[in-house]
Amino acid sequence: MGQLVLYIATSLDGYIATSDDGLDWLKPFENADEDYGYHDLLERVGVLVMGGNTYRMVESFGEWVYPDHDSVVFSRSLPLARPAHHRARVIREDIPNTIRRLKQTGAQDIWLVGGAQHIRACFRSSPD
Repeated sequence: MGQLVLYIATSLDGYIATSDDGLDWLKPFENADEDYGYHDLLERVGVLVMGGNTYRMVESFGEWVYPDHDSVVFSRSLPLARPAHHRARVIREDIPNTIRRLKQTGAQDIWLVGGAQHIRACFRSSPD
């Protein structure tokens, strides 16, 4: 059974982005010689879950950065159809049941990708 994993850059005071959703504060930590366990994480996860805002941000990077992983995007506003190369599906189902189903049906871990609002909802739905 897969476990829900949160791997995220956060400041010591608990912030993951600036008030305008900026991530520029992370630039000093970009180092080609250190991946902070990122590649190990990608090897152990089978699916990524994220909210619509995080999806839009990742999509804005240009080339999809998770081409080898399926993604579940919780969103009420994104169109249900996504580009096939993204391997992402938008769902409108409730978060708790979806997380439970993913944990029960997958042998690999589930990476909870960014967004404070989304993170709170996912952890409320996942007591273990």
